[in-house]
Amino acid sequence: MPLTEDYLKSVSESQLKDRAYIPYELERHERASIEEIRRCIKLKKYKDKETLKESLDFIETLSNKMNIAIQNQKKDNKTTWELEADLNDLKKVFDQLNNMLTTFETNEVDASVRKANYKRR
Repeated sequence: MPLTEDYLKSVSESQLKDRAYIPYELERHERASIEEIRRCIKLKKYKDKETLKESLDFIETLSNKMNIAIQNQKKDNKTTWELEADLNDLKKVFDQLNNMLTTFETNEVDASVRKANYKRR
């Protein structure tokens, strides 16, 4: 049903924007993916760099999407507390994955150095 001219004159533009405003939230599948990543971290299921990198890429893409949403909400003078809290939680997961990746890479370097030293003997 279209808005009548009388109605449009009776409300301000900002009131119309507020009524049309839908805050950004993480979608159900995004939350489920984050929880699956957390579960894999907790159960130490990451056994290779490629899987870790896929999870890191997912989290990085999602955090970029969230940062854009936060900036847009701030530009429209909307509250972003829940989204910022979600982003902070996501950063913690990212940091855990990144530390695991660093450990994998360090272990690979150590193994290749040991292998090179063994071959020299």
